[in-house]
Amino acid sequence: MCDRDDRPVLEVARLFGTPAAALAGLLRWSRAGRVRRDGREAAFGGSTHWPRRAYIGSEACERLLPSDAEARRLEDVAAGRPDVRTTLVFPPASDATVERALRLVALMPSTGEVVVNDLGLGRALREARPTLQVVAGRLLLRNTRDPRVRTTPTTAHDEAGAIGTAFASLLARLGIGRIEMDLGQASAQPAPPPLGLHLSVHVTSRVVAVGPICVVGNLHLAQRDRFRAGNPCRRECLSIETHGVSRIGGIERATFSVVGNAVLHRNGAPEMAALRLMRRVGIVDRVVVVDHGEP
Repeated sequence: MCDRDDRPVLEVARLFGTPAAALAGLLRWSRAGRVRRDGREAAFGGSTHWPRRAYIGSEACERLLPSDAEARRLEDVAAGRPDVRTTLVFPPASDATVERALRLVALMPSTGEVVVNDLGLGRALREARPTLQVVAGRLLLRNTRDPRVRTTPTTAHDEAGAIGTAFASLLARLGIGRIEMDLGQASAQPAPPPLGLHLSVHVTSRVVAVGPICVVGNLHLAQRDRFRAGNPCRRECLSIETHGVSRIGGIERATFSVVGNAVLHRNGAPEMAALRLMRRVGIVDRVVVVDHGEP
């Protein structure tokens, strides 16, 4: 356990919904880091913790990845702001995603950072750019994700909390030194992850499920054409979300939303309390907030 003076420095990152929003954020972030405070950042980190890293891309959908031109522009802007770093985020990978990812990382600095939600993609990127910093995304953990489902740990990931030694060893063999988790998963981690893994925690919401079909992107289609993989995308997910409230155990109220092809659960006060405890004992050194709108 770390006492207050020994705990790792906290880094705050923001995942932007679009490359345009990320570019606007980078342009507005001053060298002093004076950006609009997010309520969850303030609740967890206090006034001294401002975003220092911009996440660009998508964990769930390859259609939200930046174009080559957008990636070049983002890297050019980031290069002029040494106080802010950028990270490319990739979803589970199809062959087309792997090809696109290889093109995008070729535009990054040799020591840039990527988040992958596919271990094969992580290996391919490291082979192409050996000095690239590869982070294991939160979709790689196969724990039960829906907070309405009560289970006991049963997988290799759970053998020592949320991350087991076997899984940590696999990541180490792939040269991965950081892993991301949902807050609900991370609260089951009683100690720092094994084998020196660094831990990033998503504090805005947890991913309940990700699928191949974007619900809102199909609603305008004729009935016979709806809900087919590969339908045209107009990025409706960036402006339309559906929300619902459910109960957990008949007591707690939980807010769920459907954003594109992902179902999310919004974190609340209990989760934030767990995160502050994790911070006090030195388990987490980066938090990620999600911003689908302007920074």
